[in-house]
Amino acid sequence: MLRKKLSGKKNNETDVKIRCAFFLFGVVVLFTVFGLSGCSAEYRLAKTYTQSHFMGPVLLFMPEFIYKYNLKTDSLDLSGLTDAQKDSILWIHSDYVKKINDSIFLENYKSGYITGLQKYGIKVYDEQHSDKFFAGDSGGFVVNIAQIELEEQDYPFADTANVDGMTYTFHKTLNAVDISSWFNIKSVDNENANFPVLFAENLLTDDFDGFFKQNDFNGKIQYFYELDSLSVKKIYHYIFKLGQIYASYTYDYLLNKYLDDKLPENFRTDIFWHYDPYNKRFYSIGDNDRFESIKNKH
Repeated sequence: MLRKKLSGKKNNETDVKIRCAFFLFGVVVLFTVFGLSGCSAEYRLAKTYTQSHFMGPVLLFMPEFIYKYNLKTDSLDLSGLTDAQKDSILWIHSDYVKKINDSIFLENYKSGYITGLQKYGIKVYDEQHSDKFFAGDSGGFVVNIAQIELEEQDYPFADTANVDGMTYTFHKTLNAVDISSWFNIKSVDNENANFPVLFAENLLTDDFDGFFKQNDFNGKIQYFYELDSLSVKKIYHYIFKLGQIYASYTYDYLLNKYLDDKLPENFRTDIFWHYDPYNKRFYSIGDNDRFESIKNKH
């Protein structure tokens, strides 16, 4: 199950649960702005951007390896050990990160990202074909996924229900792998353009679905659930989907930067625009469905 962090900064804040359908672009639509902004200069310029393919082609660079850590320390006695010894023992007791093949993981990530950008009609070159990218005359952007970090951890899940004035709570510790990515973007046409480091973080957990139910015979409140454990195979599958999601983040970021650069301040609202290439519609999205801009790498 994919869970979305509330903040891109590395912390232990509560996660927002994304249930059931895994949307291709992972975007929760807050409200439609098509009808409200159809006549605005902002909307017209956004539409021009998508129709004229101002983003251009993309040259994609992937990292050579993944940083991987096991943070499940609760069941281990690590007292009196050096940091190196702790890392070694945690690695040995890892259920996921030690089994993840970097090459397979990165290839799935890359394939998802390229597929996602292609949905917008964008041609993507990998570093093996950089000569073809630079031989073109249509500008474009260089996207470098500079760093990827996996952290295996426990996820404390809690479900509550109020029945006849009584509050019932069920607790369950789920397996989880936190995936963090740092992106660097450069414009080919404008080398002086200033881009911050862009950050995205998602949490993958056991697939869990549960509910409270009152026993018909004794009246007691019981909790029933189904659990489908996280696996390395599922992580490979999820990272392809995350690649697609981050492709949409990239497009949305560059679309909104274009609006920021081209529009006078009094014409630019606080709307952060998302473009849906399937329905060819624009929506407003919140902070949780886009990159976080940071000044320095983590």
